[in-house]
Amino acid sequence: GQLLILSNCALQELCNDKTKLNDDGEDQDSVPRLVQTYTSGESKKMIPEFLNMINQVFTIDAPKATQKIGLTYLASIIKSFSELCDRYLEILLNVSQEIRTDILLVPDIENEEKQFIKQEYVAGCSSGKYLAYSSYQYWDQTKIIQSLEKIILDKNNNGNEEMENLEWPHLEAFKAACRIEKEMNQRNEHLKSQASEWVRIFKTLKRYIFISLCDRDFSDTAIEILETFTSKFIEIRDECLDESLSIMIQTLQLLYQPDIEEDCKENIQRYLQNLYFGHPKNMHISINQKQKDFVYNSIKNFAEMNQKAYQNSNLISLMNSIVQDRRGEIFQNTEASLNNSGGAYHGGKVINEPIAQK
Repeated sequence: GQLLILSNCALQELCNDKTKLNDDGEDQDSVPRLVQTYTSGESKKMIPEFLNMINQVFTIDAPKATQKIGLTYLASIIKSFSELCDRYLEILLNVSQEIRTDILLVPDIENEEKQFIKQEYVAGCSSGKYLAYSSYQYWDQTKIIQSLEKIILDKNNNGNEEMENLEWPHLEAFKAACRIEKEMNQRNEHLKSQASEWVRIFKTLKRYIFISLCDRDFSDTAIEILETFTSKFIEIRDECLDESLSIMIQTLQLLYQPDIEEDCKENIQRYLQNLYFGHPKNMHISINQKQKDFVYNSIKNFAEMNQKAYQNSNLISLMNSIVQDRRGEIFQNTEASLNNSGGAYHGGKVINEPIAQK
């Protein structure tokens, strides 16, 4: 465990340009010589040595305490080393549920003291207290999702039986990597530059997300992931919605079969309702016409293809509310148009006549 902590500190230092000497050994004017101890050439030589040390210690077969220390302390540097990111995620997916829950715990942003807890890990004949904390907040989310995509596709392409659906650890990690919070503005700004990559990954993995909607144990988590792509991540939501209409209709056909749990049907109805009218907890996120059209067309097409299933579903009341809303929008648009043109509306006919003067 101590080797992983030391390697993490060393790699952070080696990746920090501010602490490097110039190649000729001279210090930089902006940084005192006291903190400059190596050149860029020396750092290139040392980095592989520390990565090799981590790879030997941080393994699936390592003691649980060592794995948890690695998952905690290496979280901040995996963004700089893609090969380490793959190892990190592989171990995260295979550790015990208890450890994974601690690593993915949502920190209490309002209470900084509760974000960090000292726990005692005992490994072999040595013991020590290490600072444990929720680590996902230090991830490069894009790199984590890229590694997750790689693990899923490699499992399909290495001669193994193709995955029909994601397992629970996959969904937990996916959900954590997709989490977008309005309090973390700086992190969210970084994500905007990665928007095209997120769309690409969504196209690749969307069928796994939608299949998970049909599993009672996975449905809630799958919806949280889907909400990121179709609502919260504003820069990609329109393109992801365009990519989702066909598969959403297919999913509704699967969901509203008699053998599917009612919880799944309630969850999808709530997701569609929030996507159209807005989520009570996310009122800071504006709803656009693309979202409304997506929900309307999803239910409409499902109803036309499966009239009997639709008539017995919980989507009827939602569709009635949507139709009312759309009629209201048409009336408002007509009224606004008439106000601009100076016309009046009577019994469905537009009468362009001057407004009576008082």
